[in-house]
Amino acid sequence: MLPTSPRRLTVVEQLITRSRLPYSLGSLALSLIMGLPGLLLIGLLDTGDITIAAQRVFTPYTNRPAWTGILDPLVNTAIIFYMLLTIRFMRNKLATAETQLGSLTTDGGTSLHWIFHHVSSTRAQLATSLLLFISITLLPQTYPGSTNLTPTSPQAITAALIITAIFYVTVGTFVWVYISTLWGLHRFGKQPLRLKHYQEDRLLGTGAIGSLSLTLAISYYAVIGPVTFESLVLSPDPTGYATLFPLVLLGGIMFFLPQVSLHRQMQTTKEHEERRVRAQLSQLTLQDKQKDSNRMEDLPHQVDRLIQLEMLRLNEKRLQEVPSWPFDKKTLEYFAAIFLSILTALLTRLLLAALNL
Repeated sequence: MLPTSPRRLTVVEQLITRSRLPYSLGSLALSLIMGLPGLLLIGLLDTGDITIAAQRVFTPYTNRPAWTGILDPLVNTAIIFYMLLTIRFMRNKLATAETQLGSLTTDGGTSLHWIFHHVSSTRAQLATSLLLFISITLLPQTYPGSTNLTPTSPQAITAALIITAIFYVTVGTFVWVYISTLWGLHRFGKQPLRLKHYQEDRLLGTGAIGSLSLTLAISYYAVIGPVTFESLVLSPDPTGYATLFPLVLLGGIMFFLPQVSLHRQMQTTKEHEERRVRAQLSQLTLQDKQKDSNRMEDLPHQVDRLIQLEMLRLNEKRLQEVPSWPFDKKTLEYFAAIFLSILTALLTRLLLAALNL
């Protein structure tokens, strides 16, 4: 049985394409179903009155300011819309990078489909969605004040279940595409690679891997960041913090994981080249000491050796500047700052909630 191609549409993408709308418009329509209009529909089916439904949606908690109840569903709708766009973006980014990744493999890229086939796996996406649902359901609900959003009528409950299922499949697909792609890059970095010469490419040909990892990580945290803001400011709830914390932590771990496996090969290649250059330098230096520099007939040879010596010293200097990671230090520091700031904010809130402050 052939593996699933990473170019295959994810579950959410298949659902949107069936609407016959352009993907961006289909994403907007689906985000509205899961967002504010969907909440209003559930309230309307439950109460039969749009005014009462709106009041329930915009004032879900008894002890929260009214502006948070209005802004919260709007922010949620925008986050869901961006998440739907990001799912397609991440998968397409992997498909685009296949050619560059294939040039580094020893088999011409035929192994890529086996490495990344799990990205579009329907079972894996649904399993991730189910795992998230079970994990969140098992957490104790500790909203700050009573909520009146729970539907009671059969038709409202049915609508709520459908919207909830679509929402968890969306989140599960988003998380799975990110994690599985970076896990695939980790597996890719562990296999023997044909790294380029440092004179041809300063990053030894690994720039595509570093760029793909960083792009996916930024896209992932561009969703997680607003969700963190929504959880910390608009609807502060320890359940939300507890849900976000492992996702933030896992996102950072998955970003660094493929870099570590690739770093080892880059470091080995760099050290091999450094040893080779040093050996040539030692050989030329020894030859210079053995030659009689006063003999004029040896002058052309001496000039040639001096040129070779200078070129080797220049290569030695270039090798010192070759990084052993698939991106520069500033890029790594930039991502680490984003990751640590989000993680620290959530951890602080969790500790305050545990201390009942």
